[in-house]
Formats: sequence, C-alpha cells, structure tokens
Amino acid sequence: MRSLTSFAFLIFLHLSILNAQTFAPIGAEWRQMFNLTGVSNDEFRRISVVKDTVINGQECRKLEVFEEWEEEEIDSLLRVEFTFSRNDSVFFWQQDTFLLTYNYAALPGDTITIPTYDADTLTQFHVVLDSIVPTPVGLNNVVLNRYHTTYIDGPYNYPGGYYETIGNITGLRSWIYVGGIIVGSPIARLRCYSDASVEIPLQTNGCSF
Repeated sequence: MRSLTSFAFLIFLHLSILNAQTFAPIGAEWRQMFNLTGVSNDEFRRISVVKDTVINGQECRKLEVFEEWEEEEIDSLLRVEFTFSRNDSVFFWQQDTFLLTYNYAALPGDTITIPTYDADTLTQFHVVLDSIVPTPVGLNNVVLNRYHTTYIDGPYNYPGGYYETIGNITGLRSWIYVGGIIVGSPIARLRCYSDASVEIPLQTNGCSF
C-alpha cells in the first residue's frame, strides 16, 4: 500500500510540475507600445526581468521598466517592479505590499477578487472566469491558454482576459492605476513577449522599433 501511495504521490507531483506557471522567468521581456496622446506611437516601454530578490521576506523577481523613444534613441530606466508566483497565482508589488494580479489556478465559473489601489486607496473588483481556451497568439501562433473573463464590478473596466506566461495583451498589469493613467488601455498595448524558450511578436516588425 505504501509503494502505491508513494507512486501516486510522485505522479501527482510530476503533473503539478508540468502544470505550474513559470511567470516572469529571469531574462523575460515585454515590449509595449505606449501612446499617451493618441497621436503617435513612437514611445515604448520595455519591461525586463533582471534577477531574484527578497522584499519583506518574500522571494520575488525584480523587473526594470525602461522608457524608449524611437526618434531620440532614448532608453532610460523609468521604475522597478516586483512580482512572484504562488500556487499558480501571480502577485505584484503595490504600495508596499504584494497584491494578486493574475490567478491561473481559477476554474471556469470561479469569481476572482482582484485587489488594487485606486490612487492611494486600497480597493478591489471582481471578475468571473468564463473559460480557459488554448489560443494561437502572435505572428508565430504560439498556443497559450487564454483566460476569458467577465467584469463584474470595481473601479476599472477589466479588459476581458489574460494569457498564461504573458499576462494581458493590452498591458502587463492592465487594470492597475499608475501615475494618473490606467496602464494597459490602448496606450500600452503589448508588442512582443520573449524569454529563453519562446518569442511571441504581435507586430510585423517583431520586438524592435
């Protein structure tokens, strides 16, 4: 009986490892179009995962957000972000704490509570996970699970879903209030995601300008 139990546990552990999310591996990059004016698309954001670190006792990943301008060839560090994954849920550092951002452990029919800050006030909103659908993404049709959601309530209109690995196509953290704007509306649409094992360009000129 013990050997059968051990064997079953090993099978479960193996399946858990296969199904685990590997969000934000070191070296991963998101490149986003960033358009505040609605007129030009010559400003970009490059978000790079640079290293492991510890914040308030929590092991996490450090992300650097760069501002890039095509014409001026500017590439300057704008800010840093911190994230970690636990039980297929992804947390980002906000206002001196880690808050849930993506929940890959949710099942269709589940209601997901997303805490966030509206300016300096902690608030939350709710979405229902409608379905999880393998979906070709980008110009090379990499198949990722897409988490289709329906917005219920809260301070912002949830943009309708997110993908394993890359998060939301309309912004890495598209519902989080940062600096007076909502990151991830059409002003910050994903252009490309890449890491050591995959590259997912969404534009014809790929990850570059």
